[in-house]
Amino acid sequence: MSEVRKAPFPRRKRGDAGTRIFLAVFLAGYVFFLSSNLWMPVSGNAERLTPIGQTSEYEGRRVTLISWTYGTSQEEMEVEIDVVNRRFDGIDTYAFSAVERKGSVLDVRTVVSDPDYVVLRIAGLPERWSEVSLRMQLPEAGDEPPLRLYTNTVDVDKVESLPELDRTGYLIRRTDKQAALYADEIEQLKAAIETEKAYQASCKEEIDRLKAQRKYQTEEEIEETEELIREAEYALATSETTVDQNEHEIEELQKKIENCKIKKESLSKEG
Repeated sequence: MSEVRKAPFPRRKRGDAGTRIFLAVFLAGYVFFLSSNLWMPVSGNAERLTPIGQTSEYEGRRVTLISWTYGTSQEEMEVEIDVVNRRFDGIDTYAFSAVERKGSVLDVRTVVSDPDYVVLRIAGLPERWSEVSLRMQLPEAGDEPPLRLYTNTVDVDKVESLPELDRTGYLIRRTDKQAALYADEIEQLKAAIETEKAYQASCKEEIDRLKAQRKYQTEEEIEETEELIREAEYALATSETTVDQNEHEIEELQKKIENCKIKKESLSKEG
């Protein structure tokens, strides 16, 4: 009887190959997930933002974010905040903290702490930071939730470096910024006035045209025309009122700019 030879290796089952493919795909996906933070752009995690100029309500205070700037060479941030305490409770200092999106607790230092104006420096940012949450609380807030302000790596204002000023320097800079904002508002109002005046000219032209055509109309048509004239005259009067209001606001803003100049001169003498 001839001897039956055995195969040197057992045949692989089809299921074994499928299992190996599944494990390979699973492990590749797992490695991809773990390493994604190393190569994916951090902007993918940058979402929340408190717009510059936005005012938030917190414990009877109106808190306005004036600026939030990132110094790229120093890897530090500077935040300016305007505070109006409408409770008049005598509490005009606050506790600040900051956290990066991934949980890193950042260093927050108060540079200026006036009752209505605060300047902060934020340091200790990780190399690949994406989003920062700044928290503001009353000194004895307890378990009360803080006010949260946000910026992210996409929207934050970036500069090469952030020079640190003394208190007088920051107050002068704040005054300059206020004057610049008032000047921008004046230019916007002037543009709005020009638009209104062009509209007024159009209204007057239409009123004259409607009046001229009445002599060729029937009584019923004249009634309709008179109604259109009244509507045009009302629109004209409304536009003229808007221009008067804008001109008055421009005068107020010009006075504010002059006051900013006076304040700046006073601060310069104190400094």
